[in-house]
Amino acid sequence: MAENPASPPPTPVSGQPQGVTLVVSRAVDRGEEDESERLTHEIASCAGEFFGHNGVMWLRPQAGQGTYHSALHFTSEERLVAWVRLPQRME
Repeated sequence: MAENPASPPPTPVSGQPQGVTLVVSRAVDRGEEDESERLTHEIASCAGEFFGHNGVMWLRPQAGQGTYHSALHFTSEERLVAWVRLPQRME
């Protein structure tokens, strides 16, 4: 039976690995927003090339606030830990 491409993905079975998400919140000083966004794009690009990375979402601060939030999604805790330990990330 062919699967309907418009149908939602199947509900995961209990106990089946769901992947992991790393959430990073970072306070950015006024005047440093452009540099912060440049670095965020650089991190997202690096993560996007990494095996086991499933995407990134980032949120700009609300008006008058300076905290940026990023959520990086990985297939497993092992892949997340491997990405965190990448020498490129340490630069």
